[in-house]
Amino acid sequence: MELMTTDFCCGITSVGRARDHNEDAFYISPNSEVMVVADGVGGSAAGEVASALAIDEVGKTLLDADGNLRFGGDLNERLLTAVVQSHDRIRSHAAANAHCAGMATALIVGVVQEDRLALAHVGDVRAYRYGRMGLQRLTEDHSVVAQLIREGLLTEAAAATHDLRHRIWQAVGSDRPLRPDIALHELLVDDLVLLCSDGLWDQVPDSLIAETLGRSSPVDELATTLVDHANLHGGTANITVIVYRHGPRTNVTRPQT
Repeated sequence: MELMTTDFCCGITSVGRARDHNEDAFYISPNSEVMVVADGVGGSAAGEVASALAIDEVGKTLLDADGNLRFGGDLNERLLTAVVQSHDRIRSHAAANAHCAGMATALIVGVVQEDRLALAHVGDVRAYRYGRMGLQRLTEDHSVVAQLIREGLLTEAAAATHDLRHRIWQAVGSDRPLRPDIALHELLVDDLVLLCSDGLWDQVPDSLIAETLGRSSPVDELATTLVDHANLHGGTANITVIVYRHGPRTNVTRPQT
């Protein structure tokens, strides 16, 4: 299990209980401005390579040499550029390395500026906000079952056990057209932001996620508890969680493994 904390943010990734390697990856910038979760797909086709390349490319695109968000330009455009360049880099790597053919990754990037959270996502990684209105999901999955739900052809309950519940229709690095969702959300002091892979949300019900985030605990305890819940509920996939508490940030990062 890999863990990284800053004063107001914590990220954890776990292989889970059923897999023999971890295809998830995450990143938190030193001042917690930028948070990224990638969930590689491709299995033997190097999903872990795709997620690592996406994380690296997002960092190169958005951050300066000190790990701070680059100034200038429209933030939405910069997020789009980061995702598109990640897409291109993964495809180029796969084209040059036969054992990586077919690899791709789900990806979510969160950027905090003042009291706003900008999100760019592709696939079925998710973002939630927890605050005065309780738990609110901020993203819609780019998956087959999510589309069926939106079209009224499938219920949430039926989707939980559907054979295609893990089939996503777009991913960073795939050969399909890339259409990232980009959105802006307001944050209040002490609001919590949760970014996670399907290893969390597919195993742990929203009610338990909300109950956990509702505790007055440090972010590292909240993140650890969520990962523990996912493992206790089966741990059938890799699990990655980032929990951020909104407020004044510092430039101190304490990585741990």
